[in-house]
Amino acid sequence: MGIAGELVQGITIMADYTREDPDSKIDETEMAEVIAHVKQQAFADAATDIAEDIGIPVAALQELNSKINATYIDGVKVDNPLGFTGSEVTYRVFSTFAPSLHVNSLKEIAASLGLEVLSIEVQPYAIARAIKGARSKEFSAVIIDVGGGTTDVAVVDQGGIVGTKMFAFGGRVFSRRIQKDLDLELHDAEQMKIEYADGKLTKDKEIQIRKALKKDINIWAEGVELSLEELDDLDKYPTQFYLCGGGSALPEVRQVLLEHPWLQVLPFRKYPKTSMLFPNQLVDIEDQTGRIIDPSDVTPLALARMILELV
Repeated sequence: MGIAGELVQGITIMADYTREDPDSKIDETEMAEVIAHVKQQAFADAATDIAEDIGIPVAALQELNSKINATYIDGVKVDNPLGFTGSEVTYRVFSTFAPSLHVNSLKEIAASLGLEVLSIEVQPYAIARAIKGARSKEFSAVIIDVGGGTTDVAVVDQGGIVGTKMFAFGGRVFSRRIQKDLDLELHDAEQMKIEYADGKLTKDKEIQIRKALKKDINIWAEGVELSLEELDDLDKYPTQFYLCGGGSALPEVRQVLLEHPWLQVLPFRKYPKTSMLFPNQLVDIEDQTGRIIDPSDVTPLALARMILELV
């Protein structure tokens, strides 16, 4: 199951250690011990910081999962440390937390449907893991999933996930703006927004929609900026933005990212490029129907793919 929202947080914890027997091969037991050690040493402080950020008691916060998403052995990055030997090892452990209330609600929904919960995954994390080549040291990107209620942001630096942030501003905000400015029912405004994104409206209607969206689009871009600012474990931010999710279909979303003064507000090496993320850019996904072609399909596909990391 996937989970997202402004109260869901993901952090990266670095674990450095010297192996007692550098000639022995790393196995699953050793990796599990590393994660257990990280939890013991760093989780209390991390949970306290996250609870303060989102305004809930620490006791109301629950760890979803913790995974090693990057490994360096004697200074060299490896995709999978199993079977490797070496002395100095650095693990980048990505841990995700969410309010217990949200987690328990998902479990109750699954139980009511007679389903077993194998894992609850943070959606932007699942997307970042699914992109082809995303674990390579050459891959760095900001992934932005514009959903209905929230926008989810993940930052990947040199093949490792730095962190995830979400903020409560998604496609429904634009729908409500259209509803208000054009005096429509909400479902009619939603349909008109979709038709606008598909280029199916008359010129007059296009102008009206464009005028309405202009009132909120810069606020959305500032939300992306603040999310990146909070992920401050980087000296420089990646210069590639990937957009997905249903809300990303609006041309204003891509345009405002192209026009935002990134070089003035955050430490980018150069002005970031913005591209759409399509299903054919995901690893381990084979579409035999030929119909899964839209950026709005990326998140469910990425979540479905996570089962491969559990077996």
